Amino acid sequence: MEKYYKKILWLAIALYLVVFSLVSFCRYTHFLYNGLDLAIINNVFWNTVHGHWFWSSIQGHSYLGDHCSPILILLLPVYFLWQSPLLLLILQSVFLGLAAWPIYKISQFKLKDNSLALGI
Repeated sequence: MEKYYKKILWLAIALYLVVFSLVSFCRYTHFLYNGLDLAIINNVFWNTVHGHWFWSSIQGHSYLGDHCSPILILLLPVYFLWQSPLLLLILQSVFLGLAAWPIYKISQFKLKDNSLALGI
């Protein structure tokens, strides 16, 4: 019976990834993003890929001066392959969607009930 709940969970995660990646894509291509954060982080990634480590042309100083985020280095190889803000939006959807898995496992452990854990 647990396999049934896992299949539902992975189906829900996949649906989330597709829907919210498409929503992000549509918002971006129709100029509906007004957040400066996307511009800053894309600029930081672009500058880093082109040899200016974590430099923000928008802010005029190193991004690490505002946010100590060395984990961003792990995303650089992916960004190197496709240097686009769309990649960052898709990765955001992927990481948020995959967060459902540990939430489910923690809920399953604490509640001892698969259906309740899936509902959370």
